[in-house]
Amino acid sequence: MVADRKTADRKDTEMSESKKQMKEAEEGDKQEEQKQEEQKIENDSQIIRLNAQMLQSGDFVAQKVAIVGKYTYCFRGSYIYTAVDGGTFKVNVKNPQRFTRDPQKFVTIVGYVNADNSMNVLRCESMVGKDINPTIWNKFVILTHKFPNLF
Repeated sequence: MVADRKTADRKDTEMSESKKQMKEAEEGDKQEEQKQEEQKIENDSQIIRLNAQMLQSGDFVAQKVAIVGKYTYCFRGSYIYTAVDGGTFKVNVKNPQRFTRDPQKFVTIVGYVNADNSMNVLRCESMVGKDINPTIWNKFVILTHKFPNLF
C-alpha cells in the first residue's frame, strides 16, 4: 500500500511537471508571436508605398513595397491588379488559395519588386471598408514620396 502511494505521488509530480512545461511552452509561443508581430510592425515602417506608375518606373527593383489595388484578371499564372492611379500591375503568388481575388475590394499587396516590375507577394491585406476613394489614396501615396520624413 505504501508502494502504491509512492507510485501515485511520483505520477502526480510527473504530471505537475509536465503541465508546468506545457504552460511554459505556451507562454514561450505567445512571446514569440508577440515578438513577430512587433517585428512586422517595425518592418512595415520600412515599406515604400507605390502606385502603378511608380512601380513601372523601374526605380524600386528588389525593394519591399506596398501597393493598393483591385483584382482585375489572371494572365499566364499571374494576377493583374488595377492600382489607385488607374494603372495595372502584375503580381506573382506562391499560394493562390490564400490570396484575395475579389474585384469589388481594394487590397494592399506587400512584396518585392522584380526586374520586370512585377511583384513577388509576401502578403495581401484587405483594406478596411470597400469604399475607399482611390484618388485620395493616390494623393496620399504621392505625398509619402514628396515628404518622406512625415511618412
